Amino acid sequence: MRVTFPSPVPLDSGCLIDIIFPSDLPITQTDLTNIRGVGLFGTSKTMTTVITTSTRTVTLSNGCDTYISPEFDAIVDFTQISNPLSTKPTDSLIVRIKDANGFAIAERTTGIQYVATFGEMSSGTMSATPTVIGSTSVSTISMFPNHKVTTAGAIKITFPSQITFSGTSCTLAGHVVISTSATCSISGQIVRITNPFTADYIPSASSTSTIQFTISSIVMPGTTAPTGTFTYETVLVSSSIDYVIDKSTYTNMITGTAGAITTASATPSSFVANALTTYTFSFQAEHEIVKDAKIIIVFPAAIILPTPATSANSCTAISGISRTLICTATSSTLTIISGYASTSQPAGSTVSFSITQVRNPVSMEPTSSFTISILTGDDYDIDKTSSGVTVTMTSVNEISSVAISPNSLVNAATTNLEISITASSTLKNGDLLRVTFPTQIMAPSGTIT
Repeated sequence: MRVTFPSPVPLDSGCLIDIIFPSDLPITQTDLTNIRGVGLFGTSKTMTTVITTSTRTVTLSNGCDTYISPEFDAIVDFTQISNPLSTKPTDSLIVRIKDANGFAIAERTTGIQYVATFGEMSSGTMSATPTVIGSTSVSTISMFPNHKVTTAGAIKITFPSQITFSGTSCTLAGHVVISTSATCSISGQIVRITNPFTADYIPSASSTSTIQFTISSIVMPGTTAPTGTFTYETVLVSSSIDYVIDKSTYTNMITGTAGAITTASATPSSFVANALTTYTFSFQAEHEIVKDAKIIIVFPAAIILPTPATSANSCTAISGISRTLICTATSSTLTIISGYASTSQPAGSTVSFSITQVRNPVSMEPTSSFTISILTGDDYDIDKTSSGVTVTMTSVNEISSVAISPNSLVNAATTNLEISITASSTLKNGDLLRVTFPTQIMAPSGTIT
């Protein structure tokens, strides 16, 4: 710490200088291991001192080795001073210049204040249950301050604007380190813990110094977008003013997770395998569908859009969505990008629409699920489902043509049959061909080529 002050008059050899520290900046004999002076005292030198801890006074006895002209300020550097406990400005130091006999020459009693900078948290975490967007949650908060907090202290958590609260009061639980008599209040985005300690909190390297508590009334954001900056503070409260002790910021400590899409269905107008058909989608949104929201449908692998542009151009609104749709598509995905360009839909709305030129599965095997997502305009999930939306064909497509040519038409003769089949569906590696012979013909036992 550096103390700088002028002398209003020349000083004779042997002058004494008292520097008296305020009660909120205490000193000890062991603190002040090195005190140096320069400026008014000439070249930099180690000061000879008398330290009186009861009055918090440091007396410099070798500042005036000779007569001194007051053209330079006195500069005194103290090492190993213990900083104040917070950023509250200290009371003023007092500087008193005396002659060799101890009689006062000049004195300064105001305006020499010391202001410390705040420290940081060693760590800070937060979790929430549940995390579904828009839900009222219980948040578990932990922090490890690096510096002492007295019983006059408080704890402040500043939440980003994306997170709101269900009221101006909150309930504390799960007290670890903090007092069970601590109280919780909410003002704007700040949660304040008052009277957290019944005795001074003094951190140690032990994990027992980690402060933890849970608070109610947290309302999760309306989308899964990043939530921004959280600020943790410990403060000293003096005359209703908060002075920071430790302060740290953390990013996206909790974020929302997507809500559910319920009663979802994908219904083809034809249940014939491999048919080109129209699909109607219908589902209920759990949360508000905000303005500029998008809808994305990801098709199961067994269902394709063979002409994506045609399918996209065929988007037709039925309910819960703008009548004028703009859609884009790939062979496996449909995106509605203009369904909510000018409006929103309330929570619980049912949405339905249809598209054409969708290729059904080639078999009667139940498909895997469609994935249906409602997203914000900047692609953060609102509601989503990826299970339970399946289709099963009820009939297969007919084979286009079958021709059977025996080598011999003689009754009861053993012959070779040449079977020629034109499939109406695309066949892939691993598919099977099954031929069932009529009872009048014995099934072959030889090689099939």
